[in-house]
Amino acid sequence: MQLEISKQYPDVQIGPGYTYEERNNFFTIGVSTNLPLFNRNQGPIAEAEARRKEAAAVFLEKQAKVIADSERALALYTATLKELAEADQSLRKLQDAQVQMTQQAIRLGEEDRLSLNGVQIESSVIARARLDALARAQSALGELEDAVQRPLDPGGMFSIDPESPALTKPPAESKR
Repeated sequence: MQLEISKQYPDVQIGPGYTYEERNNFFTIGVSTNLPLFNRNQGPIAEAEARRKEAAAVFLEKQAKVIADSERALALYTATLKELAEADQSLRKLQDAQVQMTQQAIRLGEEDRLSLNGVQIESSVIARARLDALARAQSALGELEDAVQRPLDPGGMFSIDPESPALTKPPAESKR
């Protein structure tokens, strides 16, 4: 764009010259100029401006896509972290309490060993669900890292967890 704008002004070029004629050396100075008299280079300036606007539009489109991808990846990651926290806390505690109650019932003679096996199988299923939730959280973390184009340190300064203040309360509305 700047090149096309500069072409609307006269361009003076000075160059050296040399000729040899019948044992005489002649040194000369050559001067040339481009004089844009009529259109002042308006066509190429308009083309350069259009290319600039097109590049800006492409940049804004890519920027919006990257922001949307990173927001989607962050939402997915926080959802999987909440799912993992729920599997860790409530379901695991509930299952442990059920195993202890069944063991107590067996000691008292109210239940048989088969019911304890069933409860332990359910405990294994819950452990499997926790591992699945952990795998989904790791996959979501990978997508988030892909979206922001850098590795994220889970123990770092900007770690994300389900109880993070930025995730539990909505952002304040800005007044214009």
